Amino acid sequence: FVVTSAGLKGQAAIDALTASAKASAAGLGETADIARAVAGSVNAYGKANLSAAKATDVIVATARAGNFETSQFAGAIGRVLPMAKQAGASLEEMGGAVALLTRTNGDAAMSVTQIQALFKAFVVPTQEAVTELDKMGMTASDLRDKISQDGLVSAMKDLDGALGGNRELLGRLVGGAEAASAA
Repeated sequence: FVVTSAGLKGQAAIDALTASAKASAAGLGETADIARAVAGSVNAYGKANLSAAKATDVIVATARAGNFETSQFAGAIGRVLPMAKQAGASLEEMGGAVALLTRTNGDAAMSVTQIQALFKAFVVPTQEAVTELDKMGMTASDLRDKISQDGLVSAMKDLDGALGGNRELLGRLVGGAEAASAA
């Protein structure tokens, strides 16, 4: 039900369910929770770009690298997927960022919210962010391109360098405490 209600049909649905059941059997959470995260990931990135097996591998790797309950992550991942995709971040980049944050805070849902806010800052920048980026000769599109080509960490390093390490300006540029925490 979880897989088909997420819109996966035929072989894609069978693949998502099979991969989710294997991850569940390995002790990484309930099959339905994993299947929901897998189906959402495949839907966000497209069946042509991300298979159910690859999505499961990334979700499992995120769970292993982070400090959280898999069900917590599986229940929250759907909130970040659209912004991650639009920001140019791969599923691996998003998962890695969430895993890293949970090593400090132990809360996947909060980490997903923080990463979502960071990606949102690059997808729908505030007028203040547009102005500040323009002063540095950059645009939000430049940052999305950097994320897409070289990854989130590289984009954040470039942004930090352009800001001269100014954390106050970074916080204003990304639009709030949640995104600044992720940054």
